[in-house]
Amino acid sequence: MKRLATLLLNCATLVATSCSKDDNGVTPVGPKDYTVEYRVSSTSNLVSDYISYTNATGGTTTLTNVALPVSYSFTRTMKQGDSATLLASLPAGARLPRTSR
Repeated sequence: MKRLATLLLNCATLVATSCSKDDNGVTPVGPKDYTVEYRVSSTSNLVSDYISYTNATGGTTTLTNVALPVSYSFTRTMKQGDSATLLASLPAGARLPRTSR
């Protein structure tokens, strides 16, 4: 009987301590304004087939036959988990310069 009482007391203690709310004083950061700047250039081509990027509203802007170099800059309100992306393509047959390490 004593073992059963000890077991129940231990279980009650475990349940009481494991269900407590942890408060480490960390407050999630809310939305914040960021300046986003994309710069696209090439050492071998004067034109990019297309450039696609995340714009100021979080949508996607796609441009074709873009003269290089080019840059885009804007302010965007972002929160945790938001992202900004950039995709650029060179014309078919274009060669990228070789780099050595």
